[in-house]
Amino acid sequence: MLEKYHAPRLAAGLAASRTHDIAPFHVMELLARAQASTWDLAPYGLTFIFLIIGEGIIGVITGFIHTIIFSAFTTAGQFFSLQMGFG
Repeated sequence: MLEKYHAPRLAAGLAASRTHDIAPFHVMELLARAQASTWDLAPYGLTFIFLIIGEGIIGVITGFIHTIIFSAFTTAGQFFSLQMGFG
């Protein structure tokens, strides 16, 4: 009965089964098919192009916000380093 249960993926020295490695890809494939079946878009229509442009803009905005947050932490670290006399 206990042979059916697998060790956690991050357990020291124990490998997970192949099913755990392949399962996320199957889930993503099913989600992609579900979305494709509900969206009625022409492959290169105007709506599709606007969707791609919108996704790109969201990615650029997200990257910009992450850069600002990273720069704020870097600047704070440099400030504290200067105050302690390391820089």
